Amino acid sequence: MYLNNFLSQNQNNRWGFFCILLYGLLVGFQGFDLCDEGWTMTAYQQIFICPQSVEYNFLYYVTLLIGGLWEKLFGWGGYLSFRLLTVLVILCIFYFINRILSNISSVKWIVVLGFLLVLFQQDFGILAFHHNYLSALFASMIACFLYESLNTNSYKKLFIASVLIGINIFVRIPNITLIGLLPILFIVDFYYKRSYLSLFKQIRVSFIGLLSGVIIVLAVMLVFRHFDIFVSSLKNNLFSAASSSTSTHNLSSMFYTYIDNYYQIGKILIIYGTMLFVITKIVRKYHSACLYLGAIIIAVISFFLVYRLGGIYVLYGISFIVIAYSFYLYRNQPQIVYLLSIALCLSVFMPLGSDFGIGNMGSFAIWWLIPLCLILYLKIIGTLKSKKLYCFYKLAGVLSVSGYIMLQLFTILGQCYFDKGSRADKKYCIHSSSLATTLTTKQKAEAVDVLLIHSANYIKEGDYVLFFQNMATLHYLTRTKPYLYNPWPWTYDADNMERQFLRAEKERDTLPVVIREKGVLPGSLWLEEAAGWNREDLPDTYSYKSKKIALINQFLKKHDYKLVWENHVFQIWLPDSM
Repeated sequence: MYLNNFLSQNQNNRWGFFCILLYGLLVGFQGFDLCDEGWTMTAYQQIFICPQSVEYNFLYYVTLLIGGLWEKLFGWGGYLSFRLLTVLVILCIFYFINRILSNISSVKWIVVLGFLLVLFQQDFGILAFHHNYLSALFASMIACFLYESLNTNSYKKLFIASVLIGINIFVRIPNITLIGLLPILFIVDFYYKRSYLSLFKQIRVSFIGLLSGVIIVLAVMLVFRHFDIFVSSLKNNLFSAASSSTSTHNLSSMFYTYIDNYYQIGKILIIYGTMLFVITKIVRKYHSACLYLGAIIIAVISFFLVYRLGGIYVLYGISFIVIAYSFYLYRNQPQIVYLLSIALCLSVFMPLGSDFGIGNMGSFAIWWLIPLCLILYLKIIGTLKSKKLYCFYKLAGVLSVSGYIMLQLFTILGQCYFDKGSRADKKYCIHSSSLATTLTTKQKAEAVDVLLIHSANYIKEGDYVLFFQNMATLHYLTRTKPYLYNPWPWTYDADNMERQFLRAEKERDTLPVVIREKGVLPGSLWLEEAAGWNREDLPDTYSYKSKKIALINQFLKKHDYKLVWENHVFQIWLPDSM
């Protein structure tokens, strides 16, 4: 009923749904990734078969549960079915954002444009459903119900928002930061209403809601007998990752990453602030021709910044300028201030806990920020008394936005996630039922086909296998169980990987077939043999850790493994006992 009402309200809602659906269908059937997508999809495949084998993924329990249920219902659709689930999630995000923002803009299509800007910022196309997409959906629902609760004094909607925040913690553990939305918004609301009674009720309702959300998830864990695995995952993985010097998620390295993120944004703020101040002065004072020249200069500099610093940082920088001015301009309009506070908090809080911060999670944190800033940008320039300045800012905005969309679409045509190269070359299938509707390049399809043919001589469905260390997707294709409690061993820090080897040797009854990669991974270049791929004495980098190579070599030697097959991309090893 709500969806029918939404689609019948205006033509822009229908166009928005159509554009998102069409985009998802056009790009969703291309691209083969050995790492990320297979990591999550293997976990969905095993959660109800052998949940302990994907213990690491229990850090994303609600995502894992939803993916597992989808696998039960639509797993026959393979990769494509999970990419269609992503499209469904994105459509839901659009619904909740448009439900609020369309009410504050007279230009209805601007919400669709802002949403597409964010969608195209994710220049890898569409990935199989994972925790970042689900986090964005929960954030959108939370924002929607929080805004409506403050705007209408509805404690029922505040309770719903708080329950969602509690559940969202288990979508992705760092989402616990969104609890910070509540005190910030309560303070903003108190500033306008000055009601201690209302503040007390808000705190009480939100606490009960948060607790309820957590209890709901824990109850589900107990029903499915997943609670012990979740606790084990926390102890074995979360705390280790936060403290280990070899982890990509240790607190120290993430802190410096965030500092660098905001340093990049700071540079953009200074550049745009200076540029707008100078060009505005010139446009005011001189001939109208300066208007067009100034707008072109801003658009060209914007493209340069996107190229040098990254589109996400440019979007953040420009949005923060609009947000800051809007806080001042609309300080007496609480409804606008509520939205500004929500969008700003989501864009700052959601990247916390990601190894690359804004560079990784930023694209999923700005679904509210960008459409809201476009709406406010039009409102702000509409208040300008100077017709020249209005035309200048409007033209600069049109050139920058249209140029950015074309640039991103061009990038999307030239790559998929971890599968670079023109989409025109991705027209070959890997011979697996799970990939029957997923196309990649001829070379990658042939390489995987060769491995699947040879590995079938040594492994079968349900076996424990060690794909070391960036080939999680092969677990999904072969329907095998991860030996090290994680489909993607590379995600372990080196110290934790050592503990997991010792643990598996103690708990597993048999030794696994070991399949190793030689290519440049994680990434797109896995067909190329990496220089020193098996060396233990190279300097550590983000993707290479010498101790991990030493660990796999020690494991193979300790159990007398024999190399039974290899080519320039893969190796297959069997223990002497087989």
